[in-house]
Amino acid sequence: MFETQFINYYRCPYDGTEWADVWSCCCNDMCPKCGTKDIEPYKSEDVVHTPRKATTRTTKARCESKDSPLQRTRRG
Repeated sequence: MFETQFINYYRCPYDGTEWADVWSCCCNDMCPKCGTKDIEPYKSEDVVHTPRKATTRTTKARCESKDSPLQRTRRG
């Protein structure tokens, strides 16, 4: 089970810097450029977690194939 997370979008009212950050709530943040504190997000979105597909084996097998461009490059 995943913890609820939000992508919060911020805009500094003093220097116009925009940034986004992922938090477990819709909380205020500090401007990374000028250091102004307590900037409220102007927009928040739920983070959607999707299960990862097990592609490691498939990718690894393709890379180790003798016909793989990666293998041809390594050999010479």
